[in-house]
Formats: sequence, C-alpha cells, structure tokens
Amino acid sequence: MHLDESCVVVEGSETSCVHAVACIGDDLLLVGQVIGWDQGVLQGELSSGTTCTGVWSNIDNLANFTCEDGMTGIVTYTFKDSETNVAVGAGQTIVGLPINAWSGADLAAYFAQTTGEAELTCGAQSVTLN
Repeated sequence: MHLDESCVVVEGSETSCVHAVACIGDDLLLVGQVIGWDQGVLQGELSSGTTCTGVWSNIDNLANFTCEDGMTGIVTYTFKDSETNVAVGAGQTIVGLPINAWSGADLAAYFAQTTGEAELTCGAQSVTLN
C-alpha cells in the first residue's frame, strides 16, 4: 500500500487533498485521502483490498466511513499537531473494533517525530509515509 502522490494541499479549495491513514483492530490498515476544505469526502482502501468512502468535517471534528464489505466506522479527531498540521483521532467500527487515525499533509514528519520512523504499522500491515 502507498500514499497517492497526486494528493496535494490547495489552501481554501474544495479540491484540497491530504493523506489519511488508520489502524482498525489489530491488523487492518486503511490508506486514503480526505478531499475538501473544512469538510469533504474521504476515500481509501483497506489492506484487504476493500474500498471505503465517507465524509469528514473540521466543524465537528468527525469522520465516518463505510466500506464495500459493510464495515462502518466513526472517528473523532481530538488533537492537531501544530508543527506538522496532522490531525489525530480515535473511534470504532459498528462491531466495536478500535480505530486510530491520522490525517494531514505531512504524515511522514509527524510519525518520524513521534515514532522515529516515517511508516505506520498495523499488525503485519504497513505503509511508508513519504
């Protein structure tokens, strides 16, 4: 899995894009992007190959998604790193699996400063963030 290189920030634009990644349960990885400014759509793919779509909003700090396999989840973003502009959140799926999520333009810098590696690992699944 990899980040979409065409995803770029366009300040104030409805077409602005930043990367989004999440660990779901013990070993499921979601890699995608959020598109919009202050609110918009979420698009991604699970490490199982399943496509997911949803919506997000900075107004209420929420993102929710549904995947082709029926998985549905909601995340509340509770922290924003001022240096990297990465939002950090947590939530759960409708069956109670925990979700830890991150979104922002510089995920590589955020993970490098918090874990020492520009990579997210969820169980046996991983994605390089640069």
